[in-house]
Amino acid sequence: MYRFGRGRWSIALLDDWVGEFEGGTACISRPGGNGVLLISSADKDEGPVEPGDLRALARGECPQHADVGDCELGAFRGIHAMYADDGQGARWHRWYLGYGSAVLLVTYMVPLELEGAEDEAVMAMLRSLRGRGDAWK
Repeated sequence: MYRFGRGRWSIALLDDWVGEFEGGTACISRPGGNGVLLISSADKDEGPVEPGDLRALARGECPQHADVGDCELGAFRGIHAMYADDGQGARWHRWYLGYGSAVLLVTYMVPLELEGAEDEAVMAMLRSLRGRGDAWK
C-alpha cells in the first residue's frame, strides 16, 4: 500500500491499484480491472461542512431511486448513495464526504455484470481516507 492524495486528503492504494490526477480529479483504478474510483475535492469558504450541505449535494446529483445513507470512511463523514443506471448498464456509488471545511466527492462506477467484484478493495481503500490539516479549519 502507498498513500496517494493532494491538498487536504490522502488515501492508501492497494498494491495493484494506481492513481493519477487528471485536472483536479484523482482517478484510481486497477490495470485490467472493472471500475474507476474518482475523487474530487473542494473547501467550503466558511465553517465546517455540515451534514445538510452533503445531503443537498446528494439530492442535486443522484436520482430519486438511489439508496442513500450515512457513512464514515476514515477521517471523513457523510452520505453514500448507490443506484443502477440500466440505460448505461452501470452501478454507481457516490460518496459526499466532509472533514472540517474539506469536501470530497467520490464516485465509483462499474458495469452491472461486474458489480461486486472490486467492492472489497474499493471499501478497504476508502476506509483509509485521511484528512490533512485541522479538521475544523
